[in-house]
Amino acid sequence: MKKIGYKFLGIVSVGLFMVLSVSAQPGSVTGTKFGRGQDSIDCRRDLSLFAGDYQHKNYKDAIVYWRRLMKNCPQSSPNLIPRGLTMYKDFISKELDPSKKDALVDTLMQVYQIGIETRPNKANLMVNKLQDMERYANETPAQKKRLLTASEEYMNLEKEKSQPRSMVTYMKTSIELNNEGALTDEELLDNYTKVSDVLNAALKKTSDEELAKARDQIDDAFAKSPAANCENLAKIYGPKFETDKNDLEFLSKLTRLLNRNECTDSELFEKAAEQQVALDPSAAAAYNMAKLFFRKGNFEKSLEYFESAIEHEKDPIDKANYYCQMGNVLLDKMQKYTEAKNAPLKQVNCVLIGENLMCCWQIFIWLVQSVGKKTFKKRRSTGLLLIS
Repeated sequence: MKKIGYKFLGIVSVGLFMVLSVSAQPGSVTGTKFGRGQDSIDCRRDLSLFAGDYQHKNYKDAIVYWRRLMKNCPQSSPNLIPRGLTMYKDFISKELDPSKKDALVDTLMQVYQIGIETRPNKANLMVNKLQDMERYANETPAQKKRLLTASEEYMNLEKEKSQPRSMVTYMKTSIELNNEGALTDEELLDNYTKVSDVLNAALKKTSDEELAKARDQIDDAFAKSPAANCENLAKIYGPKFETDKNDLEFLSKLTRLLNRNECTDSELFEKAAEQQVALDPSAAAAYNMAKLFFRKGNFEKSLEYFESAIEHEKDPIDKANYYCQMGNVLLDKMQKYTEAKNAPLKQVNCVLIGENLMCCWQIFIWLVQSVGKKTFKKRRSTGLLLIS
């Protein structure tokens, strides 16, 4: 009987141990908030202790409980990821040792990645991660490549819903890597095309000022990069012109880009400008044609398009600029002195500042040098010297 009793007790002990082992499982295994058995008790205790230390900004102790919670019951609170990020940013701001700070930044990025993979607010976490990567990890080419990859992943996820700042970061980082030899010209052009397509898609749905500002920043930055030369632009945009030549938005972007890079004497610019003005005789399109015919030496045709640009232009500064350039054509290329004199005077009805004012005076100097007898009088209302 005793032997049977001991044997029975042994079986019961083993069974109880197995039950306890199965019942004591962490949440990371069971997929529940706190796990089971003793692990559930431990998780609840750690969460309470963590909350107290965190509220009092005792991050040194709070981080110990946070690590245990992330290991054993990562779903115990939706605040674990944001609070973990807050603590690691605090550690980074106070760390003076560069190597230790780099290690903390790596951990911060790991916390972001865990949140991106496991939390519902994926897009917001990706945006914040990009901002912190730009802030903490944007010095070496390797760090910049990681930032570029993260930016592209976010853009691929959100598409036209992407934050304007993230798209500017994407292009800025691409240009920096290209300048450092870590990104080829072709890769830079591809990246510019990608971000431009996303921006254009977004602007078709909304006229958001931040998006428009981001587009201008990106276009300006790209236009100033060494990779944005006429040969490269023709290579990438030549085929696109053939497929998108009835898209006014594309034509506007293309002529603007070629203008900024002084590629207005290229065959691609000629095709795009002619197509743009055919679809939409706007001031910008007419101005492009005026410059095109000027370069071809067809000054009469150039003047026609300058007049069209002036007629359609609403911005007084741009209108004054068109008058100035038209005056230059009349004087320097066609020797039509009377018309040349009148062109800058019409600027007075627009805006006569900066380059426009200098242009106006330059035309008068040319007239002084080019015309025989001259009589000058002072026009008090504008302070201009007029030729009569």
